[in-house]
Amino acid sequence: RDDSSWGGGGNAHVVVPKPKQPAGPPPIHYEVGADGTETSGCDPPLGPVQEEVDGLADILGQLPQGAAQLQYSISCEIPHYQVMVLTANDSEYTRYVEEATGTNVSFDEGDGSGGPEEGRPMTLVGQLLSVYTAHAMMMQKLRINEAEERKSAELPEDPAVLKSRIAELQAQLARVTGQGGY
Repeated sequence: RDDSSWGGGGNAHVVVPKPKQPAGPPPIHYEVGADGTETSGCDPPLGPVQEEVDGLADILGQLPQGAAQLQYSISCEIPHYQVMVLTANDSEYTRYVEEATGTNVSFDEGDGSGGPEEGRPMTLVGQLLSVYTAHAMMMQKLRINEAEERKSAELPEDPAVLKSRIAELQAQLARVTGQGGY
């Protein structure tokens, strides 16, 4: 075997196709920016990671001929509560990622009995570029979900709304302390 092409020397050239966009739209709303604010014109999941995918494709072009087309497997542990996000609606988003990247995504069984932080292995199988694209899409979904949760948990900045919320909490406190005999 001639490895003279490894490391950029020689004439090896690997053409790595970019992952295809699935025929339909992503299964849920993706118009939330990294800071949790809504954006207008946000690309579907492949858009924000495309620059990284292009960089990886450049690196893959330096691999020995055929190496990028082999089947690879990567695994990482995902907390149970995040697996629930990725597998909601009968694994709709996971199927979307599989279709978009040509990979197989699977989660080891777990019931969350070890608590919400209990890790469950997620395994992605496919061509090298596709596996890392699928991984990036799954992680992006989790980051978008976290941003949406943070945004919904934030208190409004309107003083009138805050005063109203304080009054509600004080009324609840008065009911609780009045019923408890304190």
